[in-house]
Amino acid sequence: MVAVPAPDAASNADEHALQAFQSLQEAAAFVRDFTGKNMHRMKKYYESSVKPQSYTEGEQVLVYDPRKKRLNFAKWQVC
Repeated sequence: MVAVPAPDAASNADEHALQAFQSLQEAAAFVRDFTGKNMHRMKKYYESSVKPQSYTEGEQVLVYDPRKKRLNFAKWQVC
């Protein structure tokens, strides 16, 4: 993806640094684009399996409460 410059491609250190900077910018743009596409694909996959829930007033439901108990060491708590 990132080409190694030829020995005579950069005549001095400034040009080499500029070429390296531009290569890094191109690589970062590629990663941003790929990550964005992957994020949308995963979001679509996740949302296809999620079903909307509706509850009526007075209906009993289970509630997840992730708070840890006090005076216990986290190492010994059951997750």
